[in-house]
Amino acid sequence: MVNAVMFRKTLLAMAMAATAVPACAETVELTNAGFKSERQTHTGNLEINGAYSGSAVKDAIQLSGSTIEKGLILNANISGSGNFASGEAAKGISLEGGKINGSVINRGLVDVTGQGATALDVATSLKAFENHGSLSASGTGSQGLRIDGVTLIGNSADLINTGTIRGEGAAIVMGTTRFAMIGAQPWYIERGDFNIYNDGSIISADRAIDASKSNRPVELILRKGSVVVGNLIDLSNIELEGDTSFTGTDSRTDGYNIRLKSGGSVYVGGSSDSPTTMTFESAHSSINGDLYVDGNSALGLNLSKATDTKTAVLKVTGITQFEPGAQVKLAAKGDDFSANGTAYKLIEAGKIELLTKDGNAVDPAGKLDVVSTSALLKIDSYTVDGKNVVAVVTAKGREEVAQVVADNGGSVNEQTTLVNLTGDSIISKLNDSDAFKQLLLNADGGQLAKLASQLSPEVNGGARSAATTSQGLISNVTGSRTSSIRGASSGEGFKDAGVWVQSLYSDA
Repeated sequence: MVNAVMFRKTLLAMAMAATAVPACAETVELTNAGFKSERQTHTGNLEINGAYSGSAVKDAIQLSGSTIEKGLILNANISGSGNFASGEAAKGISLEGGKINGSVINRGLVDVTGQGATALDVATSLKAFENHGSLSASGTGSQGLRIDGVTLIGNSADLINTGTIRGEGAAIVMGTTRFAMIGAQPWYIERGDFNIYNDGSIISADRAIDASKSNRPVELILRKGSVVVGNLIDLSNIELEGDTSFTGTDSRTDGYNIRLKSGGSVYVGGSSDSPTTMTFESAHSSINGDLYVDGNSALGLNLSKATDTKTAVLKVTGITQFEPGAQVKLAAKGDDFSANGTAYKLIEAGKIELLTKDGNAVDPAGKLDVVSTSALLKIDSYTVDGKNVVAVVTAKGREEVAQVVADNGGSVNEQTTLVNLTGDSIISKLNDSDAFKQLLLNADGGQLAKLASQLSPEVNGGARSAATTSQGLISNVTGSRTSSIRGASSGEGFKDAGVWVQSLYSDA
């Protein structure tokens, strides 16, 4: 008979209770032999380094009936590849009971696999939790981080993530939390917000954050560089302090990609002076709640062949408010540069309000700016009424593409290179997620001219002759040239590769 501990398949089990046996602050080097602490008091920080591969059928680390008087610092790499580490309800780290008088800080890598697996399960007393490493769980219903049965004893109730939290079922699950801050007001103890601060990645195939079982409001603060993949469920509010990428998943079960508690809102900008863009990466996204966009901020929407012109790119059930100067930025994905006067319903809301400069009233003469972030995509017209924002979009023609390059200092040869590249459907043959394709479709005028310069061949008389006799080279050349500039979006220099045959032009 497999005992209860083995059944839970816990890699890092920390069952902590009051103790009387003192132990000095220490650093533990984790190996496959594991580490065990029973009924001890760690008087300083407990720091765990090293690695555990999960090859042994026992706990990697077990703290049973122990107290940590300062913080728990996790630098170890824990892999759920062994018999004990993998399987149903596997746990990478379990903090259950007892007390941690400082913060729990993870800088390591925890990776577990199995149905219902959890990378880190927190059910103890602590000041705060920070993740600067990686917490990952794969398998049906798996969770990256579970916070349930936690008592917060610090000055605030925060979760800080600058790393990656990933779970197939949910990246972060919020359950019951109890506040026990000294000097806090009774109302805050009872119903104060739990805050999640993120400038890392929160990723799931289903729910990025699931707060449906939380006993108190949970607020998400997204800072610059945040990446969220998965639906956001039952948060009280979402505040964006910096550029954020959001990709919702299947909303048929949850009803919406972002489902807020009653009265909840998504605030884009306004909490700082930094311009902020919330980019919705999916063809269609939905928010159950209200939406506010500050005057120095924007919504980023993508148009692609997956976009249904009869369905709003972004649907908001409540009120959507724009301050003066707010923008809706359109980008192209896939083959949308071939759009010809196509009307897209960009936003559909319960009500759309354009506000006065102070943001306190509706301005009947208010204006919303809808702009294209792609030099290949132009907005012919757009309308804003009480519930909808609709834009008519057209891809720029050959002459217009050439003019964009010319206006940014491009030569005639470079103009023709780009015209042929887009006009002859070479780009449409690339996968929609191709880095070069996205760089081209979303480039501004200056970036487009630079691309044309890098793609243009050296001009000489022999090159023209080659261009008329070697059309068969185009497939190989396309792959060679485009692959050589895939680093452009990350700031790498372009590499020279191949001969750009079809787009060649010269007077030599």
